[in-house]
Amino acid sequence: MSTFTRRVLLRAALLSMAASVLGARADKADRYIARGQSMIAGRNPTGAIRELTKAIQLRPDNAQAYYWRGWARALLDDSKNAIEDWTVAIRLKPDFAEAYAGRGAARGEQRDIQGALSDLTKAIQLRPNFGIAYAGRGAAKQDSGDVNGAIEDFEKAWRLQPALVQQFGQFMKEAYYARGNARRRSDDTDGGIEDFNKAIQIDPYFADAYGARASARQAKDDLDAADADLARATALKQRVPAKLRRVSFWTLWWSQLSDDAVAIAPPPVP
Repeated sequence: MSTFTRRVLLRAALLSMAASVLGARADKADRYIARGQSMIAGRNPTGAIRELTKAIQLRPDNAQAYYWRGWARALLDDSKNAIEDWTVAIRLKPDFAEAYAGRGAARGEQRDIQGALSDLTKAIQLRPNFGIAYAGRGAAKQDSGDVNGAIEDFEKAWRLQPALVQQFGQFMKEAYYARGNARRRSDDTDGGIEDFNKAIQIDPYFADAYGARASARQAKDDLDAADADLARATALKQRVPAKLRRVSFWTLWWSQLSDDAVAIAPPPVP
């Protein structure tokens, strides 16, 4: 056997061994990821972080390991480090829509509204039917003062995922309420009433919307309806204190997304 032939065979053997080692490392990393997912499903985020970190040590190029470790950190309300993990996941997998959505929620939780807008817009570009991302972007637009844009995104979210109305309808009602008031200020009384109607349809206990609709109806000389709305608003305000009627969208969504991560993770392994 010639020296050249021996070198070729040796190189082939070394390449085969390297591929085998890489394959074994990948298989082991996948097992750690599966364990981490199971621990997330079992609401053991600390254990999940431990297992997913082992996967990352074996396969630092695995976007899924960083993505799921981000969710484990989210369950611990550690949005700062969750953002760091999702950022790495996005760098490794630039079309990772779910990682963009998670990072957008975390940025919203940190009140980085422009960062949330950017991430959620990217998530929507990657997944045009991503209902929850539209809802999140709607909240970011609302926080930035773009009420019309917020309503457009909220309505899109509800069309894609009608169940979102039950979870996040309180924020859409506030967008309708804000736009209704803006319409009233611009002398569009009918438009204002239309928006107040939508807000009340979402939440029949929305006292402020009844009060605003009462003023709009008074402006149209619909006095009986205005009196009825005013009486309803007064009764509701006595029953539901204002301080109990407002919850941060980002706090609620952050909790909801964490619950969703638990729901879609594989069940705990025996």
